[in-house]
Amino acid sequence: MSKKRKKSILKSIFNLLFNSNDRTNRIKGATGERIVKKTIAKNLKRNYVLLNDFRFYNTNNMSVQIDHLIILEQCILCIETKNYKGKIYGSAKSKEWYTYINKSKHTFYNPILQNANHIKYLQKALCNHTIPIKNIVIFTGKADIEKIKINNEIFNLKRFKSLLSFDFDKLNKCVDIEMISQELNMIKANITDKEHIKNIENNFF
Repeated sequence: MSKKRKKSILKSIFNLLFNSNDRTNRIKGATGERIVKKTIAKNLKRNYVLLNDFRFYNTNNMSVQIDHLIILEQCILCIETKNYKGKIYGSAKSKEWYTYINKSKHTFYNPILQNANHIKYLQKALCNHTIPIKNIVIFTGKADIEKIKINNEIFNLKRFKSLLSFDFDKLNKCVDIEMISQELNMIKANITDKEHIKNIENNFF
């Protein structure tokens, strides 16, 4: 793939993430994240540490923003939240997903791929540890996800509550919760939304 074509694709992805009804999307996103935070507090009955809106710089000095990290004794749940409505269409490998709102097609970047990048950077930050990190995408709004046949990564709130009630004790304990939370807090950075967007623009374009 040529550099020009690659840059064009990256620019499209950037626009899908940040430039579509920006203020409205941020408000909806914050609402969805609050819903997930409350759902976790109410339904996860075990030892864990929750980090919300976790931001850090990766090894290439690019800012990374993760909606939620749940640190359990068995694994880390890396959560991307989407507060959308309407039927959601997409596949695991497609770059763009879409939904129809009032007969109008709205596209957005594949949240599985988006979160997979978050996990890749998180694994590099925790390179001294071998920790399973699970890719979890939650649709909190009135979204119909029946068309998305990726049961182990895509959740609505009902399915997410079931995940939180799973008996994680069946899995091997391999995470020192206190140690990992301390290491993550050491790399946590105070990055504003404006700085985050500008940082991505500078790194990709």
